[in-house]
Amino acid sequence: TLTVSDSGANTASIALTVASSGGGRDDTTYYTVKFDSQGGSAVGDKSVVSGGTFTEPASPTREGYTFSGWYTDKGCTSKHDFTASVTKALTLYAGWEKNPLPDLFTDDNGHWAEDYINSLGGQGYISGMGNGKYTPDAPLTRAQFVQILYNVWGEGDAASPADPFTDTALGAWYEKALNWAYAGGLISGYSAESFGPNDPLTREQMALLIVRAAGKFEIDLPDGGDKTAFSDDKDIAVWAYEAVYAMQKAGIIGGRPDGSFDPQGTLTRGEMAKVMYYVLELAGMTGDEYKVG
Repeated sequence: TLTVSDSGANTASIALTVASSGGGRDDTTYYTVKFDSQGGSAVGDKSVVSGGTFTEPASPTREGYTFSGWYTDKGCTSKHDFTASVTKALTLYAGWEKNPLPDLFTDDNGHWAEDYINSLGGQGYISGMGNGKYTPDAPLTRAQFVQILYNVWGEGDAASPADPFTDTALGAWYEKALNWAYAGGLISGYSAESFGPNDPLTREQMALLIVRAAGKFEIDLPDGGDKTAFSDDKDIAVWAYEAVYAMQKAGIIGGRPDGSFDPQGTLTRGEMAKVMYYVLELAGMTGDEYKVG
């Protein structure tokens, strides 16, 4: 008989007739053992004689994970016994344990944003403030946020023309990122000449910049339905209003514990890491090894 399998993991047994050296027929049944690596490298099938055993194959690999063994169920609750006799076709499933995120900074251990910070830092999107510190509760400046946007989407792009702002310094660490963001229409400044690179980024400014970036780089922000009005809804600037609620409906922001959004409040470096993590997830830009949770 031939093996018959459907599009899932169901596999029928194989019965092969083997001619003996004496010219007779030796009906021997073989079963196929399949290996579902569940995101890891491929492992080839094995054909095992009925009642026989087989050796464990070489372990698959998966970036950011450690292989924990072969299991008889997809949920990986029961390990396969490789000394047990094979009496039917099998599919075995690879179990994985996620490796811890890189521990990059000395001052975020135990902080609520630690995993988001280490995820973005591990991917090279954010950096610390020197001496191994990230300062998660410090305000994020406007120049720092533009630099992060550049790190994610602009790295490798050709140099852009100089921005027109008179309050930005030539040769500053943020110069290339600021030129890129201005040329791409992501920023416009307070006025035609003023950007305020060292000013703290407000929460409503963040929302506007994220929505602009999502549009420019074709990131689909899901529409979770009707908005839930923040208690300080009337304080949100007209130019940021739609962006704030687009972020809310996409599940990226939820506001303060008291139901407010605090639109003119400053965004901390820790809050930025969480927001950017969710944006990168929506963009499909977070590798398995850098996922949180």
